[in-house]
Amino acid sequence: MNTEYKISAPEIPPGGNWTITQEDLQKIETQNEALIEIRGRVISSSLNIEHKLDNIISLIFMGEDLNAINFFKELLLEKEFFTFMNKWKLFKELTHRKVINFENEGDRINVLGGIKKIIQTRDCFAHGEIVFLGTLPQLIYLDEGKKKRIDLDNKYFDQQNMTFAQIDNALQGIFNFLCNLKNKGD
Repeated sequence: MNTEYKISAPEIPPGGNWTITQEDLQKIETQNEALIEIRGRVISSSLNIEHKLDNIISLIFMGEDLNAINFFKELLLEKEFFTFMNKWKLFKELTHRKVINFENEGDRINVLGGIKKIIQTRDCFAHGEIVFLGTLPQLIYLDEGKKKRIDLDNKYFDQQNMTFAQIDNALQGIFNFLCNLKNKGD
C-alpha cells in the first residue's frame, strides 16, 4: 500500500455555488479509478495480515509439521465460520495467557488495537460505499447501525499505511521469534 494518491477537494465559499465541469468529472473519474485500486489494496493487505495470524496460530498449535499445519488450516482457520475477528480473538487470548508474550503490556495493547483497526478498515472498504462530495471521496459505512463517513484524503491513507506496516512488522517479528523458540527446543 505504498502508492501515493493526491486527493483534493475544491474550496467552496460559504453560501457559494459549485458547478461540476467536464474537468471536474474527469478528476472524479480518475479518483474513482484510484479508489477502486485502493479498495483492492486495503483488502489484499488485510488478507496478508490475516494470513500472518494464521501462521502464528498454526505454529503455536501444530508446531512446524507442514502436514499438520495444512490440515489445521483447512479444517479450521480457512473455513468461513472462522473469521478474521475470530482469529483476532484467539490471538488476543493467546497473548493474555502469555503463550505469546510481549515485553510490556503497552506493546500487546498496540498490536491488538492495530489488528482490530485493520479488521475494521477492511470491513469498511469491503462493505462500505465510496461516494464523492464534490471531488472529495468519502467512505460511507455502518457502525452499530449508524451511518458513518470517512474522508478518503492523503492523511487518512498515510495513517492506514502506517498501521498496516507496523502490524505487518510486528506479526512477522512474532512469527520469527516463535520459530526460533521452536528450533531451540528441538
